Amino acid sequence: TITVSVNGGLVWDGGTDNNLVDGATGQNTTDSIDEPNSVSATGNGVIFDFGIGTFKYIDELKLITNGSFTHAGDWMIQGARDGSTYENLMTATFTWGAVVTTTVTLDQANGTSSQPGWRYIKLLGGAASVWSNNWFSEVEFKLDNAAY
Repeated sequence: TITVSVNGGLVWDGGTDNNLVDGATGQNTTDSIDEPNSVSATGNGVIFDFGIGTFKYIDELKLITNGSFTHAGDWMIQGARDGSTYENLMTATFTWGAVVTTTVTLDQANGTSSQPGWRYIKLLGGAASVWSNNWFSEVEFKLDNAAY
């Protein structure tokens, strides 16, 4: 079970955090998150917690919205094993366009051989990033099942 939370003072206009991992993509507050309109996302994060003692190897993730508006600015995916020390899982930020599905490939998805996998994954708003009044429906994780 994945638990979802937010940080940085982020408040949704509707829906609950765990709607992002419930498998439903309806554009309503039962299945999705109603993003705030033109609110800065810089420093805000959506955090996905895979649970105590669980460390996942993740190759990519998909961000699913209704695709009506572009999310301005730079975005980053980070990982942590302890919930406080986050590392960038990409060599560069990505742009989150006005498309239904944005696929983000992670460059450093599996950690190191001494600290493999991640318990926490964070979608972090970077420089000049803005929430854009979309229905943010789902986040899908592509897991790497190889042994490390």
